[in-house]
Amino acid sequence: MANKKFIYFITIFSIVVTLLVSACSNSKSDKLIQYFSNNLTSSNIPADRTTKVDVFAHYGDGSIQDVTNYLIWSSSDEDLATVDNGLISAKSALGDVKISYKTQEKLSSGLAVYEQTLTFEIKQLSLNSITLSPSSLSITEGDSQTIQAIGNFDDNLQYDITNNCDWHSNDSAIAIVGNSSDTKGAIQGVLEGNTTITATDSSTNINSELNVDVNKLYYTSFSIDASKEHFNVEQTTQLHVIATTDTDQQIILDNTDLTWQSDNETVLSIDSTTAIATAKAKGTAQITVYLNKDISLEDTLTLHVIEDTYMRLFDEDDVEIEFSQAQKYSFNKDSDSTLAKFSIKAVGDDFTISELIATDFNNYPIQNSSVGFVGLSNGDEIKAGDAKTTFELIHDGNYDEIRYRFKIDDRVGSLFTQNYDADD
Repeated sequence: MANKKFIYFITIFSIVVTLLVSACSNSKSDKLIQYFSNNLTSSNIPADRTTKVDVFAHYGDGSIQDVTNYLIWSSSDEDLATVDNGLISAKSALGDVKISYKTQEKLSSGLAVYEQTLTFEIKQLSLNSITLSPSSLSITEGDSQTIQAIGNFDDNLQYDITNNCDWHSNDSAIAIVGNSSDTKGAIQGVLEGNTTITATDSSTNINSELNVDVNKLYYTSFSIDASKEHFNVEQTTQLHVIATTDTDQQIILDNTDLTWQSDNETVLSIDSTTAIATAKAKGTAQITVYLNKDISLEDTLTLHVIEDTYMRLFDEDDVEIEFSQAQKYSFNKDSDSTLAKFSIKAVGDDFTISELIATDFNNYPIQNSSVGFVGLSNGDEIKAGDAKTTFELIHDGNYDEIRYRFKIDDRVGSLFTQNYDADD
């Protein structure tokens, strides 16, 4: 084995936690909210159908935000109608029902910042026709747009019945349309051409059609992006193709549209389905990718496999960590005697562990059996080809800073830990 010396560091310290807040709080506080509005045009709703209520918050700076999904919704009589995030499901019984929504944020009195109750009369209304909006559609290959189905009922009433319709594409090779509960009316262009999308009311079979033109997508540039270009045997790198369209949009292409090749499979192989390149031996390999429907579009990238004898290190989530790269961890020294869990794996040669030691931050050895390594001992032989060896770093809660070190043959490995009390 070559007489090389490498010093490796992993830094472990507390992480800053970022709190996320809902649309109605903090950055858009209740003091800035001027009023709420909704999309309703009538107090009547048809029986045996769903009706969507969208609620919008209007702020002092003139901005408007859809807050429907941030509200608490309730129905006064669930035998008449239920409500979920603004979607009212009216049953067959007729009568009046109250639908309420309120903010989750509370005032100092404990009441909601804002609350409103809407009264609806559930009526037996007949559907006469369906209007699709927009009435025609022109999209590019890969683009998508959601179509709304408007039901025209008795008394000149109109309601969004998108979720009550069954959606169908006459030619799914050109354009597809969603028909599940959360994708109804969502049209995506697949291939240049023309087709018809049909929305059919599930209760009456009344339908309406939409003409869809799908335009060819043109690329002006086409390049490979790699998560890393230098790596070691057994390691992998994820490849993507980033293309710029004729409308200056940058998109990541799906691998089903691409063909990948390696000019040196003994050094590096590539999975054509996932575009993951795996290093097999030291050396270089040139990766080439083609666009299946236009082979004139191609790009190449040279990848370098630089080590075939080394030790791999993984965290407890089995994510590989470079020894030379600082990693961040968060610990509460009072809650658990285990600071961290790692695993190591030998590649290309066998390695022997020695000189395991735990010291304080001033490098004074800690003579305490409750501080040190579990699962890793002096003299342990880590053999190439064996499964990973897992070990833990333990402590007894009496030290704010501990340095864990060990030797891998003539290569020095150092795991540096700085952990803080929860009150620090």
